Amino acid sequence: MSRYPRDPNLHRNHRSRLRKKALEQGVDCLEDHELLELILFSSVPRVDTNETAHAAINAFGSLGGVLAADPDQLLALPRVGPRSVELLKTLQALCTRYVSGFGVGGRVLSGSDEVVRLGETWYPVRGSSNLCVVSMDSLRRVLKTSVFRVETTTVRARLTQVLREAQATYASAVAVAYVGAGDFAAPTREDRIFYKELISLLSSHDMTLTECVVFSGGKAFAMSLYR
Repeated sequence: MSRYPRDPNLHRNHRSRLRKKALEQGVDCLEDHELLELILFSSVPRVDTNETAHAAINAFGSLGGVLAADPDQLLALPRVGPRSVELLKTLQALCTRYVSGFGVGGRVLSGSDEVVRLGETWYPVRGSSNLCVVSMDSLRRVLKTSVFRVETTTVRARLTQVLREAQATYASAVAVAYVGAGDFAAPTREDRIFYKELISLLSSHDMTLTECVVFSGGKAFAMSLYR
């Protein structure tokens, strides 16, 4: 038994208040655990999901981490059953598919800021991915945006994946974004090596690197500023 009995009124009408907040202020105003609560309302009827949402965020570090978690790990959370797991994995697939199709249709991608914004669109699902490759034609029109999970996040592994995707899409120019290896609030030495080697590699195949963005320490860094 808990040493401090739980107040039964603490979360009374909590669902209604959270839905009202999302409706009046917009879903973007919700914190990660609140957004997860809102999602779980669809699969966990009438039961308080606040504790579940907090436990999930604590266990997997972020909302993206929750979506990317193994189904068996999700089932170990309080009040998470098969329906909730199915919902979360469906949302993960939806997010990944949305990001993979972002920018297709001839959109012109120019400048570091646009690449950073594109990376930020992909960044929330980083738990399931760590490399985003944008293939463009000679006029910088987006041909395809692809998001990958690279099992070995070494310089060589990333270089190989970028080149493979660029060649598969017959790209003339490429933009890249990825999650850095650490929590440093600045690009690491490895990031600088990757950036320089990627420029050289693409150039040797008659392709141009328009920008490389590294997400590290909760911030986005355009590597063109760190030459």
